[in-house]
Amino acid sequence: MAPPRKRPRSASPPASASPRRKSTRLLQALVEAAKERITKYQSQNRVHEDILQPSLKAFVEWLPEGGQESIARDIINATTDKELYNIFYNLLTGIVVPMMALSKHDTGMYFDVVERMLNSPQARDSKFRDLCHQRDSYRCVITGDMDTNYWEKTLGCPEGVHFSKVRAAHIIPLNYATWDKLLDIDDVYELKLYDYFPSSYERIFPKKSLVEFARAENTQDLEPPNATLLDCHYRLAEILNASGMARLVDDYLWGYGYTQDSAGRSPDIERILYLAFWGDGVG
Repeated sequence: MAPPRKRPRSASPPASASPRRKSTRLLQALVEAAKERITKYQSQNRVHEDILQPSLKAFVEWLPEGGQESIARDIINATTDKELYNIFYNLLTGIVVPMMALSKHDTGMYFDVVERMLNSPQARDSKFRDLCHQRDSYRCVITGDMDTNYWEKTLGCPEGVHFSKVRAAHIIPLNYATWDKLLDIDDVYELKLYDYFPSSYERIFPKKSLVEFARAENTQDLEPPNATLLDCHYRLAEILNASGMARLVDDYLWGYGYTQDSAGRSPDIERILYLAFWGDGVG
């Protein structure tokens, strides 16, 4: 049998990797180097540093590419653990909760502040809620249940209709649920539930994981939920859950008896989140 013929070499130089491929490899290398730096952090008994490593790793994994590269470089360039902790602190206060001045008051005062906030909730935009209900036919986009008030006061309590309290949500979900990755089909999303989601609620969820947003009749002028914002919510929800922050906030809110007032309004969650994380000050 004759030996296999060798393919003649091309006179032209081999094609170099595309800029996109080089950029992807560079980003992957930065992310891995950042993760390695994170693992070297030594505990100094600073506030919530027990979630520093999973939090920073979650940020470099789930932020969009531009954010990934920026955060990864900051982490790699942190020469001391104090600098690394400052990055952790700035991310949480700048992205997860609003940037606020630290207070050095006794921690007992924060309990009074939280209690006052719960009793003096921040009003929600009723127009936003009403338009969302109109667009979605006054039904939950997940379960299909009709809003109790609409079922009772508008339709007169018809039989054979599943109903429950339906709320228009415009906050980042914690351990409740979030929309998974963007799909190729417009207004169709994959539902994802995180750990500790109550099994009693999970039983009423639809068996299929895909949810499609559709406008009700005569609401063509109302836009569906913004895909970019949903993607942002998804990424932050992944960060909150991967880092352990979601469980911390959830336990904190339940510990303060998180409720709504008689008008159905919610407390100022942003301020409560800040107190939950940074009420003890930063070491």
